[in-house]
Amino acid sequence: MHQALALHEILQDIFGHLGDWTEFVTYPSERKRTLASLARTCKAFTKPAIEELWHMMDAVGIFQNLIPHRRIMRWPGGPDPLGWSVPSQMQVWIHDIKPLSIAEQARLMSYTSCIKRLFLPSIRSGLPVAAPALQVLLSLPGGVEQAFPRLKEISVLDIFPGALTSYEPFMQHATSLNFQPSNIDKGASLLPPSISQVLRPLHHLRSFSCEYVDPPTLLHLSQLPFLTNLCNQNVLDIASTPVLVFPALQSLELDLRDFAQSLFLVKRLAWCPSSLHIFTLNCVPSLFDSEEMFSIISKHPAADLRSLSAMSFDDSSVDLNTSMTLDTIKPLLRFSNMRVFNWCFPCLVDLGDSDILAIAHAWPNLRRLCISSNARADTHKPRIESLFAMAQQCPYLEHLMLSFAISELNDIPPDHLADGFTHSQLRSLHSTCATSCADEDELVTLTIILGQVFPGLGYVGGINIEEPLRQVAADVVSDSSTGVYINAALGTLRQARVDGKIRSCAGEGVRRMVRGAFERMRGGCQTAENVV
Repeated sequence: MHQALALHEILQDIFGHLGDWTEFVTYPSERKRTLASLARTCKAFTKPAIEELWHMMDAVGIFQNLIPHRRIMRWPGGPDPLGWSVPSQMQVWIHDIKPLSIAEQARLMSYTSCIKRLFLPSIRSGLPVAAPALQVLLSLPGGVEQAFPRLKEISVLDIFPGALTSYEPFMQHATSLNFQPSNIDKGASLLPPSISQVLRPLHHLRSFSCEYVDPPTLLHLSQLPFLTNLCNQNVLDIASTPVLVFPALQSLELDLRDFAQSLFLVKRLAWCPSSLHIFTLNCVPSLFDSEEMFSIISKHPAADLRSLSAMSFDDSSVDLNTSMTLDTIKPLLRFSNMRVFNWCFPCLVDLGDSDILAIAHAWPNLRRLCISSNARADTHKPRIESLFAMAQQCPYLEHLMLSFAISELNDIPPDHLADGFTHSQLRSLHSTCATSCADEDELVTLTIILGQVFPGLGYVGGINIEEPLRQVAADVVSDSSTGVYINAALGTLRQARVDGKIRSCAGEGVRRMVRGAFERMRGGCQTAENVV
C-alpha cells in the first residue's frame, strides 16, 4: 500500500512538473492557468489552489482580479490633483473604487489572507495604484492585520510622489522590506531620506534591502534590535559612515561594485555577522585586499563566521606575480563553524596536500568550498588522495571547487584510493585540473572511482586533458566535453543503484556500463554536429 498524500502534497507534485516563468497572476502562465482551472473543479481544491496562486502578488493583481475599479487617465500636461506627476508606461492610474458589499469584502479577504509577499506597485504592468485605491484595502474589516495576516515581505518596485505614505501601513505589518525602484535614476539622492522617514516606526523589521542608502539610513538600521538580514547596493557619501552596531545582524550582502568600498564598510562594523557576501562588478579583489578583509574579520572577538563569499563578473584581473597560500586564509581558520567559503583570487593558487588537510580539520562543518583563480597557469596541486581525505573530515560537504592533480589511474581498484570510504553528501565537484587520463580505460577508471566514493555526485567539471595528450585522446572525448561524459556515466551508475542492478562499482560489468554511457554521449554529440 502506498502512503496517502495530503491535498497540498498532490498539488505540489502536479505543479512541480509545470514550468512557471512569471511571478504575477496578471501575466498568466501554463502553470497558473492549469491551477486556476483545477481550483474551479471542486471546493476541496479551491483554498490550497488560492494559497498557491496568491502567496506572491502585486497590488495591481488584487484590483484587476477582485475589485471593481475605475481607471483615471492623465495625458501629459493635463491636471494632476493627486500629485502623481510621474507618468506610468500607459499613463493610467487605478484610483476610484466602487463601494464593496459585505460579501465582496469577505471574498476579497479570502484571497488577500494568502498573500505572503506583496509588490507595490507593479513594475511589470506599469499601472500605479493611487492612495484612494489602496485605502480600500486598508479599510477592510480588521485592517491590515486581518486582511493580510500572512504578509511578511513588501517589495517596492516603483516610487511615485507621495506613494511611500500610502505604503506605510503595509510596511508596518511586514518584517521584510525590499526597495528596488526602477524609476529612481537621477533622483537617487532623494530616496534615502524618504526611506529613513519610513523606517523610524519599524522597530520590528528583520530584513531590509535597498538599492540606495546613505549613512543616516545605515545608522538607523544599525540600531534596529531585530534586523538580521541586510543587503546594500549603493551607499551615498560612504566616507561619512559612522560605526555601525547591528546588534542582531546575521547576514550582510554588499553589492557596492567596488571592493574597496566593501572593505571600508566592513571596517565600520562594530562586529562581524555570521554571513558576509560581497559582489563586485569592477574587478576581483587583489590578494592584498583579500588578506586585509580576512584579517579585519578575524579580529572581531565575538565573531562566529559561517559563510564568506566574494563574487565578480570580471575575469580579466590576473596577477601572475603572487600566489594565494594557506597563510592567506589562515586568520579565518579559527572559525570552526565555517559552512561556506567561496572566494576568487586574481593570482595563482598554491595549496598542497597538507594545506587541504589543515583546511578540512579547521572547517569540519563545510558545506561549500570554492577557491578559484583568474590565473590559468598551473601551480602545485594537491593529489586526488587529498580530496578523499577532505571528504572524510568534512561529512557535510556538498559542493567543492578546488584544483587537484589526477594522475594515471589505469588498473587501480575503485576502492583503493579511498579505502572503501563513501561520502554521499557531495553533489558537485569542479576540480579545475588537467588529467593525464589519455585513453578511455583511464577515464572509465576515474569515473568509477568518483562514483564509488561519491554516490550522490551529480556534476563534475573542470577536468581537462593535458595539452600533450589532446591529440592522443581525440578519439575518446574532446577536451571540453570530458566532464559531460563523466556526468552522463555517473548518472547511469546512480540509476543502476536505484534499480538494484548494481550494489557497488566493482567488476567488469560496471566498466561496460560506463563505456556504454560514453558511447551514447559520443553518438549524441555526433548527431548534434550533423544537425548543425
